[in-house]
Amino acid sequence: HWVLTALLSLLLLLLPPLQGVNTPHILKTRGLTKHFTISGLLESYPEARRLVDAGEMIPDQMVGDLLLEALLLDEPGLQDDLGFVVDGFPRTACQVDFLKLLYDKLLALHLEYADTSRAIAFPRPSFKVVVLYVDEETSIRRQLQRARVANLHNRRVLDAGAGHFFEERSTDTDIDKCRKRYAIFKTHYAATLRLKQFFPFTLIDSMGTLEETRQQITKELRYQSS
Repeated sequence: HWVLTALLSLLLLLLPPLQGVNTPHILKTRGLTKHFTISGLLESYPEARRLVDAGEMIPDQMVGDLLLEALLLDEPGLQDDLGFVVDGFPRTACQVDFLKLLYDKLLALHLEYADTSRAIAFPRPSFKVVVLYVDEETSIRRQLQRARVANLHNRRVLDAGAGHFFEERSTDTDIDKCRKRYAIFKTHYAATLRLKQFFPFTLIDSMGTLEETRQQITKELRYQSS
């Protein structure tokens, strides 16, 4: 039980490829500072990196293990503010079931200890889901644009001999891989919509400009928290 104490609030982002650029604005809107991305957690696993570079799905068991490790074990102080954002989860029907089981376990612990001296360590969990949606062509166009921007920036860093390199993803430069990434997202999209049955759920149209999308995020998340 000790590893589950004080895990209160999760804001889960389900995003098509290249929508994570809005994560800092979501953190600011909800007054949160803690967050991580599933893709970031996978960086230290060579096999996961190979699958990502090929535009393939990561096995659900690996994703679930990494999520629990990040939420409950690894980072000192992660639970201090009782709330954080998870970017890129859940993406499959199995991950949706995993998330519901986690919530049910936390709720059961909350009820078990509600009238005891340890009640403060087992608050009622609060999971919220945000989906930023774009169509396939918009997603692909933005992925290819990210590749061009990263390449131009990195050439300038090389010329200047100073600065930090941007990551250049193979999936951003190959249009077939871009389409494959979006197809995987779309294949599992219907399954993840089941989250509406369990948790507060917000669908945001992010087809417009970055500023228009951020305005919608601000409006929806402030309403959701009221």
